[in-house]
Amino acid sequence: MLTESLVSGSMDGSRANRARRPVLVWVILIFYAFSMLSLVALALMRLSGHPLGEAASSARIYTWFDYLESYGLAALKLAAAVELFRLRRVAVKLFFGIFILNLLATGYDLFSKGHPSVGLTGVLVGFAIFMSICLYSWWLGRKGVLGNGLATA
Repeated sequence: MLTESLVSGSMDGSRANRARRPVLVWVILIFYAFSMLSLVALALMRLSGHPLGEAASSARIYTWFDYLESYGLAALKLAAAVELFRLRRVAVKLFFGIFILNLLATGYDLFSKGHPSVGLTGVLVGFAIFMSICLYSWWLGRKGVLGNGLATA
């Protein structure tokens, strides 16, 4: 299994016993990096007055707080993905903490704005994906793949 295979050591032993980075860790990092880039592009289009079609009409119900909340959660998710990429155990705590924040934010949005624009199914699928990432990071920690930050490259 990828998480259990080891990179062979160099002459000085600096790379010895260092676990290989699992493929799903790469996928998670790329997913959150792309998500953040998409949000930044959307923000730039919105700030420049670029017409966003139907998205512009549905975006009118959102306040600056809503945008800050969205970008803040996206930045936290990217930070957690970077920590997971660095194979650091703190990623597990970050992902689960962000999950709780996301639940609270979604509850607030549902209470204050009603039905979400992506639909209830979209919200549930999003939570299922994010919970899967949380559980995967927890599993990596249990398997000993994640450390205290000493893993590099």
